[in-house]
This record gives sequence, structure tokens and C-alpha cells, in this order.
Amino acid sequence: MYKVVASETFVDIIKQCGPFCIADVDMDTGNAELIERRQLMDIVQICTEIRCYQDDMLKRYDIYYRENEDNRLARVLMEAG
Repeated sequence: MYKVVASETFVDIIKQCGPFCIADVDMDTGNAELIERRQLMDIVQICTEIRCYQDDMLKRYDIYYRENEDNRLARVLMEAG
């Protein structure tokens, strides 16, 4: 199960906690690359939805957005706690 997170809330979380890993994924091909926090903040400005999935060890944020007609996903992993 996931919960939807507002962009403003997500930005606050990133500023306070700092991500463990950030990747940008092309949803059609599955190709991914690691990105920096600055690039993530640019993506958050154009995202359509942010979902948070949590287990005992990690929180996973999936940020859905479109770029040049491509469906893309930025995935952020953080320590739960």
C-alpha cells in the first residue's frame, strides 16, 4: 500500500532527512541513472504524483512525471525511522 504525498511535504522531507539513493527511470524502457538532489528538486516541480511506500527498513518515494512525451519515474530511497 502507498500514500500520496504533496510536493511541498516531500520537499520538506528531503531538506530534513536527505535521501539514501536517487534514480531517474524511463518507465517504458526500464533504463535508469543516478541523479543528484538538484535534479530531483527540478522533477518535483513538474511531477504528477508522489507516492510513498514504507517497510521496516526503507521508505521509497516514487515521483511520477512526463518529459518529452515519455513517462518517467524518479525513485528515492531513504532510511525509515
